[in-house]
Amino acid sequence: MKKIYQVLFFLVLSTWAIIAAADTSYIIYIDAGSTDTRLHIYKYIYDPSKIPEITNIHTVSAKDLKNTSPALSSFAGKSDKKVGEDLLKGLLDDAEEFLKAASLETEPELQSGSQKNINIFLLGTAGMRLLPALLRDPTYNAAKEYVKTRCDKQDLSLHPGFKFETQEKNNFENLEPKLEALYGWLDVNYLAGKFEKQDTMGSIDMGGASLEIAYATDTEIKGDDKNMGFYNLHIGQNDYKVIAASIPGLGHEESRKSILDMSNRNFCFPAGMYNVKIVDKSAQIQSSGFDLGICKTVYDEFLSKNAVLAMTTISDNLKGKIIQFMAYSGIYKAWQAIDSAVVAPEQEVFNKKITDACAAPRSSTAAQSYCPNATYISEILFNKLNLNKRVLISNIMLYGNSKQHIDWPLGAVLYGLIIL
Repeated sequence: MKKIYQVLFFLVLSTWAIIAAADTSYIIYIDAGSTDTRLHIYKYIYDPSKIPEITNIHTVSAKDLKNTSPALSSFAGKSDKKVGEDLLKGLLDDAEEFLKAASLETEPELQSGSQKNINIFLLGTAGMRLLPALLRDPTYNAAKEYVKTRCDKQDLSLHPGFKFETQEKNNFENLEPKLEALYGWLDVNYLAGKFEKQDTMGSIDMGGASLEIAYATDTEIKGDDKNMGFYNLHIGQNDYKVIAASIPGLGHEESRKSILDMSNRNFCFPAGMYNVKIVDKSAQIQSSGFDLGICKTVYDEFLSKNAVLAMTTISDNLKGKIIQFMAYSGIYKAWQAIDSAVVAPEQEVFNKKITDACAAPRSSTAAQSYCPNATYISEILFNKLNLNKRVLISNIMLYGNSKQHIDWPLGAVLYGLIIL
């Protein structure tokens, strides 16, 4: 509990300025993920007597801008100048152009008579967390220096309605893994309108390097696991006890890389010969054909070797509970490659769709990833977490009259507001 209060105190004092009631404000979060870097612009209205109003008004990614090195972690060990010029410049240029146009069309609050200071945060997730400090810290420092210099030199005559800002400390760093899981849960339930009630959903976010799980529980969980956090939150008129866990090594890229060392790995790929490269590991695969049953035993062996207390604790805690989960990110991408029509697949349907999609020989690079990834996801969702008939798979949720992408930064904005 002491650690939770320390986190809350840190965030209130270091991250959030005092916000006037019912004031319209803007904030930018840059999500430095393991495979891409995405910039999000949020507009929010804070009234301490209500659930905050938060809207993602713009998102752009390095991949959208055709950046050949879209992940911040790929700049580790390179010159400081490259981080700014080759990655962040394009993202911030796009943000400036969007806000300039929005001030004339959809965002009157950004007009010149009412200048808004827009704080910029850059937080790294699993890809950056895997780097040693010797490479990670200089990369963050280079990013911070570029953004700070850009803020200081911003020409307000070009866009007088807003000014980018950043703080000296704490804006550019690793996102604490447990908070990433919590932010995902906040995002899912905010978009689903669940905080107006008390019946919330769980969230499962599978990235390339880690797996994040969070849900509200009325059961006290004992034990001290560095991968898990427990949070008491008051949102609107309701209180929630949330367990949030981020489990390193259980992302789809890290798991697929690990099975390359296993004897039956070939059965996780469609028939054919492949030169598979995953992160920093390569292998030649000569498969006589995909076999779901054998591939599941390969991943079961992987999970047994990489068993962590958090996964066992959560699996045990979920027994007997009826909680619906939203699965997104890497889970959604793998399932979309298998079947784009079914949003709530049951275990039997899920497994049959994988077998049907992967039975025929395939030459595409995608087949090398989605067949093993979908098998791994089936093992996680249905055999480890026992979520048959209790999981929805989507990257998009309908919020009001618009479709919103599920992303942890919205949860970060909400968290910063509810703890003020």
